[in-house]
Formats: sequence, structure tokens, C-alpha cells
Amino acid sequence: MGGILFSALVAGALSLFLSPLWIKYQTRRRMGQKIRIDGPKTHMVKSGTPTMGGVVVIIASSTAFLLFGHYSKEALVALFAYILCGLVGLGDDIISIRRERALGLRARTKLISQLVISVIFGYLAVEVLGLSTAISVPLTNLSLDLGFLYYPFIFLVLAATTN
Repeated sequence: MGGILFSALVAGALSLFLSPLWIKYQTRRRMGQKIRIDGPKTHMVKSGTPTMGGVVVIIASSTAFLLFGHYSKEALVALFAYILCGLVGLGDDIISIRRERALGLRARTKLISQLVISVIFGYLAVEVLGLSTAISVPLTNLSLDLGFLYYPFIFLVLAATTN
């Protein structure tokens, strides 16, 4: 547990160090948030706000993991899924900046991307690593084997936590 805590502290410190640099870079390149004209007037103050903060978080946390992490196969598969989800978010932000409007990836495209990541993650976890499809029910001693429903469960968790 100490290694995980240390890694988290390093990731936080890296984020604090890299964030101002990233904000300055984006400000110089005018890569700020675009606000929809037909949206609420109160949102106009957000125009030009630096975006793509996930880049800093993913770089910092992945670097800390790779430097100080315990390289279990399970952790590497989770890191792979984490980075893939980050790439979807990055693509979403890049499209909104390039098109100079608030809309990035279409909802369908984002959901299909998340579905593909879920299937890859589920396959690697269950078929390659041999992990169980059972989940623990919080606050109980119960374990529930989802069987083939494990894959839709992964998708729901992934989509809910990354959107």
C-alpha cells in the first residue's frame, strides 16, 4: 500500500508541476475552450479557458506508475485501458478545438470507442489473465458471478466514469 500512496503523491506533484506549463502552452497557441453561441450567456466567460487537462493527469499518473508501480499483469491491463480512454477524451478535445466549436466527438462515436475499449479490457482480463467474472457487492460479504453479463457491466462502468 505504501508504494501506491507514494506513486499517487508523485503523480499529484507531477500534475502540479506540469499543469502551469500546459496552461501557458495552450494560452500561447490559443487552444482554449470554445463556447456555443446558442448556449447560456453565463458560459461565455469560459471561452478560451485552457482545455485538455486530462493530458497532464494521464501523463503524470502513468509516469508515476511506470516509475514506482508494481508491474502486475492486471495493473498493466488497467493502465492500457486508462490510456485508451484518455486517447478518446483527447480526440474529443482536439476535434472541438480544430472545429472551433464546443462539440467534439459525436456521442455515438464516443460510445462505440468506449465499447471497443470495454471489449478489449474484458477480453484481456477474463480470457488472457484468467480473472473471474464475479464482483463483490459493496458493504456485504456477497460475491455475484456475472458470467457473460460481465462485458456489459464493464462497458457501463467505463462509460459512466469517463463521460
